[in-house]
Amino acid sequence: VENDGEALSDEQLARLGERFYRPEGQDEIGSGLGLSIVQRIAALHGMNVRFARRDGSRGMRVTVGHLWTGRTEKALREVGRLARAQVGEGATVQA
Repeated sequence: VENDGEALSDEQLARLGERFYRPEGQDEIGSGLGLSIVQRIAALHGMNVRFARRDGSRGMRVTVGHLWTGRTEKALREVGRLARAQVGEGATVQA
């Protein structure tokens, strides 16, 4: 999942999966739980979540790594839906 929001520092990217963490300067309303929930759901299905900067100066990329099993495909769709909801409606999802 990608968005084109403000660029985040290395420290901010490293903390994105923490419960209740919200990077300073965010105008968005939220509790800081969304991406930690995405990370937990992924972990329960044997997947991992990585946060990185997009190519270029703006935005971020959320990557879900997975092992393909029968139930993993369904879980990947759910994690993508949740991640897209947290990153923004204009975000794109690649599988």
